[in-house]
Order: sequence, then C-alpha cells, then structure tokens
Amino acid sequence: MKRPRTSVLGLGNVLMQDDALGPHVIENLLAGYVFPSEVTVQDLGTPGLDLHPYLTDCDALILVDTVRAK
Repeated sequence: MKRPRTSVLGLGNVLMQDDALGPHVIENLLAGYVFPSEVTVQDLGTPGLDLHPYLTDCDALILVDTVRAK
C-alpha cells in the first residue's frame, strides 16, 4: 500500500520582516526533526504563480505563511 505524500511548504521572504514566518518555521523543522521520505519540507520563498508544481504530487499539504493586515 502506497503511503500518502505530504508536503510542508513555507512561504515568505526573509528580507521582509513582516512575512518571514514560513521560512523560519521550515528552518526550525529541518533543524529539529527527521522526516520520512514521503514527507517533503521546503522553504519556497515567494513563488507566486510558480507554486502550482509543488501542489500536484501531494496527498496532504501544510502551507505556512503570514499576511500583514492593518
């Protein structure tokens, strides 16, 4: 039986102090945990419309991002 593929994707720009949560979470996850081969953990930066390819092969998805709102 095939195990579901899971993606954990961090979004955000470390140069912008208001939205760097995604990259920081991914950095901490990779530094503190070992993930099985069917789990992908990636910092994508700010992919915009190029996000689509990262969504096609996963069965479960966790997106880590923030939005600055006033």
